[in-house]
Amino acid sequence: MKTVYNEHEDCLHLFKECAFAKAIWFNGPFPMMVELLSCTNLRQFVDFWVRLKGGKPQLHLVIHELREVSLESVSWNKMSPPIEKPGAFTSEQSSLERPEMIFFVDASWKDGYAGLATVVLNPEDNSWCFKVDTAQCVNAMAAKALAIRMALSMATTNSWRKILILSDCRTLVHAFSSKKLPPNWNFCNVSLEVLDLIKLVDLCNFYFISRSQNLVADDLARKTRSSCLAASLYCGEGDPPVIPILFSSC
Repeated sequence: MKTVYNEHEDCLHLFKECAFAKAIWFNGPFPMMVELLSCTNLRQFVDFWVRLKGGKPQLHLVIHELREVSLESVSWNKMSPPIEKPGAFTSEQSSLERPEMIFFVDASWKDGYAGLATVVLNPEDNSWCFKVDTAQCVNAMAAKALAIRMALSMATTNSWRKILILSDCRTLVHAFSSKKLPPNWNFCNVSLEVLDLIKLVDLCNFYFISRSQNLVADDLARKTRSSCLAASLYCGEGDPPVIPILFSSC
């Protein structure tokens, strides 16, 4: 075991602890603060990622994840065409393209009244802002659909052509990713507006994230619903508060 700048150079150090590794994780396509993870060896570090993906820490799953990350890195940096497994991607699926803006959306609903929130992160320079609003709607899912509509409206207003929207509502993510209406007709008009707005951007991907990864947007939505925060657009200061650990695909 070697020592570099008075630090032990082992596998965990190379992948997680050293300043260079932290910079790579944080400045990647999806910013991550790996120093917040509590683990004492590389196995625990890898097990953490696999469990987040909804699986068990098995070798073939680890190899699969490493391969997927490698392909994404190659595609994003345009070093060479990505090696695709037959049928893995269609011509209409551009999930490997780097988004201009990343939106974290959420809503807080109670008794027909909702607070809506979207946190916007620019992955190019880590600048950020957030917008909150209120609305009358029939249920919690309708409120989350309104939050997604608000994010898309921001994108079209600012001419952002490639966006990524993250939500903790699995039903909406699945429906809008497939360009279909959610299986709830109580807010069909809102869903139709969302589908129309999707057509106005070049790329709109949706990802499902857990509620624990969406705490900032959730807190903003709650404060807005309870009138602790006025409906408006706010500019963020300093480092962005939203750091997704990993996007769940389960």
